[in-house]
Amino acid sequence: MSNQLLELEKTLENQLVLVKEMRLIKSDVSKMKEEITKDVQELRDSITLNRHEGAEIQSAVGKKAWDLAKEYFDHKVSDDLFLAKVGHFRGIIYKRLKETFNVPRYYDIRRIDFTRAKQVIEIVSLSNLKDYQLRLTARQKEIAYLNADNVDGLEIV
Repeated sequence: MSNQLLELEKTLENQLVLVKEMRLIKSDVSKMKEEITKDVQELRDSITLNRHEGAEIQSAVGKKAWDLAKEYFDHKVSDDLFLAKVGHFRGIIYKRLKETFNVPRYYDIRRIDFTRAKQVIEIVSLSNLKDYQLRLTARQKEIAYLNADNVDGLEIV
């Protein structure tokens, strides 16, 4: 009987050691999980737009700039002046993207901000642009003059 008790005691001690080791392993695994989760989040935060997303942003900017120029000129103007204004608006939209997401180039926008970037483009309108962004630039005035475009009423004072 005493042998059985000794064996039982030994078995219990071994099981206690196993339980302690399992608890340590569980603690280690929990710490590793936290670290991996943190690393994955850092990785997600650092991934920038892929080519397809960059092309989508580029396309959305071009379309929005075109629409703004069409709205800006309420009458027919030369293609040269129209395209100059489209380029002007394109630059304004890219600048807004870069300032909003604090990046040097639009394709440096984080991938997780892709949908928000498209929303930023979508909400740009003539009504939320500043006066200096709406005025004709010196080059646009020159183009208008060379093409005899009527730009009366387009100058913001």
